[in-house]
Amino acid sequence: MQKHITFYPVAVSLLCLSLCLTGCAATTKVVKKALGASTEELEKGRKNAAILIFNYDYDACYAKVEKIINAHRELTVYDNDPAKGMIAVYYVDINTTPIGVFFSKIDASHTRVEVSSRSTNAKMFMVNKVLLGKDKR
Repeated sequence: MQKHITFYPVAVSLLCLSLCLTGCAATTKVVKKALGASTEELEKGRKNAAILIFNYDYDACYAKVEKIINAHRELTVYDNDPAKGMIAVYYVDINTTPIGVFFSKIDASHTRVEVSSRSTNAKMFMVNKVLLGKDKR
């Protein structure tokens, strides 16, 4: 019995050490994927994204979209990174479907916004009702 008691702390220590040695970025990616909060799939789906151009500079556009998203109870932000130009949300009305909103500066007064999701319904909800304001709020 004594062997089993000392084995677990050693095994846990080795596991923690191996995670640290592989690098925090890789570990974070694995943990996010395991929890279902990875943005990798959304980034890959950008090739099929709905694209909008807004007449706002990058910072103003990001702030406005972030505020609009936060006003919708059916959307839950799980990753928000202005430096990467991305807001990732779950659309909880459709089985917590992930939606990615990606921002790119075009020029001083225009920003490109791409909306990515595996679900066409979720993507169109974000585009039409949230970003284009066709929702009665």
